[in-house]
Parts: sequence; structure tokens; C-alpha cells
Amino acid sequence: MFQKRKILFYISTLKNGGAERVLTLMANYWVEKGHDVTITYVIDEEIGFTLDKRIRLIPQETYKESKHFIEGLVANVKRIFRLRHIIKQTQPDVVISFTTMCNIVAYFSKIGLKTPLIISERTNPLAYPLNFVWQKLKTLAYNRVDALILQTQGVQKLYRNIKTPQYIVRNPLILPPSAVPITVYNQKVVITVGRLDTYKNVQGLVEAFAKTEQKDWSLWIVGRDGGKQKTIEQRAKGLGISEQVIFWGNQTDVFSYLAKASIFATTSQVEGYPNALLEAMAMGLPVVSTDCDFGPSEIIEEGKNGFLVPLNDTEEYAQKLSLLMNDENLRQQIGQNASRIKDSHSLSAVMIEWEKIIELSTT
Repeated sequence: MFQKRKILFYISTLKNGGAERVLTLMANYWVEKGHDVTITYVIDEEIGFTLDKRIRLIPQETYKESKHFIEGLVANVKRIFRLRHIIKQTQPDVVISFTTMCNIVAYFSKIGLKTPLIISERTNPLAYPLNFVWQKLKTLAYNRVDALILQTQGVQKLYRNIKTPQYIVRNPLILPPSAVPITVYNQKVVITVGRLDTYKNVQGLVEAFAKTEQKDWSLWIVGRDGGKQKTIEQRAKGLGISEQVIFWGNQTDVFSYLAKASIFATTSQVEGYPNALLEAMAMGLPVVSTDCDFGPSEIIEEGKNGFLVPLNDTEEYAQKLSLLMNDENLRQQIGQNASRIKDSHSLSAVMIEWEKIIELSTT
């Protein structure tokens, strides 16, 4: 049985985001089970998730972009000493840090302290390379913590030279009460969810959608602009499908949009572990995804609960979309298979894995 513990989480922000969502789910789960939970976060800004009132929150600073290397170095040294003070003050049984930069800061903040530190890598390191200095600090830190949590086998291969015990733990998946999985697949809407930036490559999806020549279908794009929306809009106009492509912007209730679609599509160039893909599958949507590093190939079973397409193969992507667009029965069959993802990614199943790791790291 997992004994009651004092748990301190450390993360850069509690705004909307995949890592933030997972951390808040974990914190709510453990405080409900009677554990003493504190979250300290670097940037004091609006919180994007509902947190149990019993969770202690310790914001650290307002956001200020560093103008040069020295200013950034000074800011991070201050964060190290600030977190060290919080660890001494709260006396947790374990510190759990999320995201690369916080993981590095967390390691240096607890040098000389006996508190176990578990770090969680939430991104694809290939997509977010560090400069020489930070990479050296990362290697040093990651080799000296008590446990390293990764999300996929693909990412784990990149850390094969790290000696710290490593564990693969999937993201927990919880649908809000208002999210009712779909049972009708006659709505002619393809939907994608994600930040409109280079890595999500929504322009590639627009181009594949245009190749299907399905004039009675719409493409819904849900997500905040990451600098690429105007380019995508212009591309849709150039392809003559601007009236079929609808930009909904950033939405807090993504599930209400997923419920009105019949196909989920993503053309990401890289992924860490795609929450949007998991949520769409849990809602019963058949999915088409690029076979990018890392995540989709460890979630999708080809032809059973979705389709994988090689990167930048617009022709094949359009063919897979057309296959689903032209066959409602196939959409229903694959969508119902996809919805079973909820079983393997349930919060209770994921938290059992975390608790085992904490037991191993604190004894």
C-alpha cells in the first residue's frame, strides 16, 4: 500500500499545456487520497486547470524574458536558491519535477539535501535542442537524480547513456463529465487540435485535405496561433478551400468540438506524447497521424484504431483521409476501436505506476 507522503511538484507554469495538465491531474489525485501536496511554479500567471483547494500553491516570480546569457544565468541561479529554500521549508518526502529546464534547476537546488528527486521529461529532445552549456548541465543532472520518467520507448533510446533508473509512464487520460464519446459518424468534419506552429505542420494537413477534393466536408482547426495561422489561411485560399477551413482559435472545451467531428487528423513533424491524439481517440474518433518521432506509432495500431502516414507524404495522407471520408461504417469501426485507449491510459492505472516508482526511489 502506498504510504501517505508529502509531495512537492516543480514546474515552470500552470497555464494550459500537456505537462501542466498531467501534473495537475496527479496533484488532485494524490491530495484526494490524503497525501500532502504542494506545487511550486516559476511563473506566477493565470492557472489553466482546476486544482483541489487542499493543494498548497507557491508561485515564484512574474515572467521576464532574459535579454542576454548573463541575465538568464543570474535568473536561473536565483531559481535554484529559491527552490532550495522551498524544499527546506516544506520538507517533502519526494520532489517531482516536470520539463527539462525545471529538471536541471531542481537537481542543482537539492545538492547536499537528502530529499529524493524524480524528474519527468515531457518533450522530444530532438525538437527542442539545448545549447552546449545547457546540454552539459542536463547530462550532469540527469545522471544524478533518483529516477527519470519518460513517455515513449522512442525517447528512451535517446537517453541510453544516462545511468539513472528510467521508467516509461504514459499520460493519464480523463474525459470531463461533459465529454460524451461520439456514436454517430455522419458529421462531415475533419478536426485537428494543436498550436499553429512549425512543429504541428497544420499547413501540411490543409494541403492533404485539399487533395481529397471532398467539397462537402469541412476542416476544423482548434488551437492558438503559434505564428503560422496567416500562412495557413493564405495556403487554404490558394488551394481554393478557404470556405471549408474553419479556424476556431484556442478553446477551453476542446471536447465539445471533437464531439461534432467524424475524423481526427494530425500532421505533426515531432511529438513528445500527443495528448490531443489520445483525447480524440478516447472520444471515439478514427485518427490519421503522421508517423513522427515520437508517440503516434506507440499509440496507433495501423488499420485498427487509426492510420499512420510517413512524414511529408501528402498523397498517402490524402488517401487515408479519403478512405475514411468515403466510408461511414469504417469510421465507426475504427473510432470504436480507438475509444478503448481509455482503458490503458486510465488515471488509476498511471498513478499505480508512479507510486511504484516513488516507492523504489524513496526506500
